[in-house]
Amino acid sequence: MTDRCPQRYDDTDILIREITENKLDSERAQKAIQRMNAIHNHYVISNEDYLYDLGIFMCSPVEMIEKFGYRKLESVEIEAHYVKWAEIGRKMNIKDIPESFVAMQQFMKNFEKKHFKFSEHNKSVATATSNLFLSNFPEFLHPLGLQLTSAICTPLMRESLGLEEPVYGMVQLVGVLLKGFGFFNRYFVLPRSELLRRTPIDGVAKDSLKCVFHPYYATYKDGYVIGELGPNKFKSL
Repeated sequence: MTDRCPQRYDDTDILIREITENKLDSERAQKAIQRMNAIHNHYVISNEDYLYDLGIFMCSPVEMIEKFGYRKLESVEIEAHYVKWAEIGRKMNIKDIPESFVAMQQFMKNFEKKHFKFSEHNKSVATATSNLFLSNFPEFLHPLGLQLTSAICTPLMRESLGLEEPVYGMVQLVGVLLKGFGFFNRYFVLPRSELLRRTPIDGVAKDSLKCVFHPYYATYKDGYVIGELGPNKFKSL
């Protein structure tokens, strides 16, 4: 889990982007869902865990936009986001998906209260992931980056991941900075002329596709095949 963090990040990011940056009924999106299912079938994962992971993609972006975005989302936008991820969940054979966005939020709160607790494994994964996120910044900024990361998390999440408590005022400072970023985008930044996407517009699922950009390490600098993404031991699935 921790020794291949950059590849794990790229595998997850590219598969999710192949689903969300293409039409859900497109060949590439369908292939990405099939690939995820094939990998997940080799692990014992409860439906409740699947639901929580689905809820992260369904609820977290909306909640961040509502708190810090340059505008509030319309109810129809939230509903559309819910419907899309609910359909992705069904294609992943996830059962008992909550019947609304609000119901999913409540499920996630209940899940966190019931299951979130500290373990060394949680801490090792959080450390590896934080190191990846900070890899683009000078090392002298890493302590500040860890403080910012901790400040974004909820108290329950900080405790379960073994993160250090942010210094006094850091949570409030991060909130002000993020709200300020939203304000700046609202009044001083022009709308994008095209979608910012990592996956290429052209190409079919069986092709070797090249990422438009690499956020961190270039795991697939020579291209990737959707049906071969994931742990190396599952390459031939």
